[in-house]
Amino acid sequence: MLELIVGRQWHAFQQRFSDSHPQYMPPTFIHPWELQWIGWLQSFPFWFLENMRWVSKLGHAPCLVLLVVLVAARAGAKHGLIVIQFLSVSGLYMTLFKDMMHHPRPFWLSLEIQALGPAGSFGMPSGHAMMAWIWVLAAKNWQHRALHRSAQIMVLAVGISRVVLGVHSPCQVIVGWALGYAIL
Repeated sequence: MLELIVGRQWHAFQQRFSDSHPQYMPPTFIHPWELQWIGWLQSFPFWFLENMRWVSKLGHAPCLVLLVVLVAARAGAKHGLIVIQFLSVSGLYMTLFKDMMHHPRPFWLSLEIQALGPAGSFGMPSGHAMMAWIWVLAAKNWQHRALHRSAQIMVLAVGISRVVLGVHSPCQVIVGWALGYAIL
C-alpha cells in the first residue's frame, strides 16, 4: 500500500517538475550524451556496422545453444548443465529487470538513431551483454590463457556492438555486464 502511495506522489512530482523544467528527463530515460555517442558511432563506415551485426550474433540464442552443445561435448554433461543454468538464471533476471524498469531503447527516443539489429522489449539491462558472460564460463573448461582472454574480449565486443547498433545505451550495457558478472 505504501508503495502505491509513494509511487503516485513520485509520479505527480515528476510530472510537475517535467512541465516546469522541459530539459529535465525522468530518471528512467537515457541521458543525452548517450544518444549523441550512439549517433556518432552509427556514422562509422558501413563495413564497421556490418561487423558489429555479426559480433552481436554471439549473444543470440542459436549461438548460445551451440555453445552449450560444444561445452557439453567437450567438458561433459555436468559442465553443460552449469552453462544451461547460467542461461536460465540470466534470462529470468533479464526479463524481471526489463519488465520492472521499463527503460526505453535509444531508437525509441531519437529519430537520428536507427535500430540496426534485432530488439525485443525494453532496454534495461542488455540481455546480450548479460548473456555474453557465458563465453567466459565456457572458457573455464579449457586451460588456454588465450582462450580466456578471447572470451573476455567477446564479452566487451558483444556489449559494444549493441550500443553501435542503437538497440542499447552504454548504461544499459554496463548494467547488463554487471548483472551477468554477478550471476557468473
